[in-house]
Amino acid sequence: MPNWAENILKITGSPERIQELREYIAGVDTEGNELVFDFNKVVPMPEELGLTTSPNTVNASEMVGKYGFPDWYSFKNAKWGTKWNLNPDSVYIIDNGDSDPFIETLEMRFDTAWSPPDGVVKALGIQFPDLEIDLWTCDPAMDWGYHLLS
Repeated sequence: MPNWAENILKITGSPERIQELREYIAGVDTEGNELVFDFNKVVPMPEELGLTTSPNTVNASEMVGKYGFPDWYSFKNAKWGTKWNLNPDSVYIIDNGDSDPFIETLEMRFDTAWSPPDGVVKALGIQFPDLEIDLWTCDPAMDWGYHLLS
């Protein structure tokens, strides 16, 4: 059972680009549940790595040769910043009530296992350079906080 890191992601930009981002990050988890934010849509993990165990005692060197990582765990921690996708039961979209027709803010709160999804947020910043993307993360149980402006 992980410590859940609490995240607030705030994205600001034109309403059109915010809508494009919403569509881009939406996905479906392994049980078929819709996700408003799917890390695998932003930084896709090769399917074959998803079939490995951690540690990979079967074909680790083959996976490293193909993908640079021996297993799903190594990939996700390196590329996403956290070992699992966000906790779908923890997602909450915050309505900021902004009435500016030229600027929109998408703000969401969600939990991740142990650490912030900084790799995913950095990738979003590269894919949507015209949006301002802020991530705040903390783990009150472990007494740490983190901020990333991408």
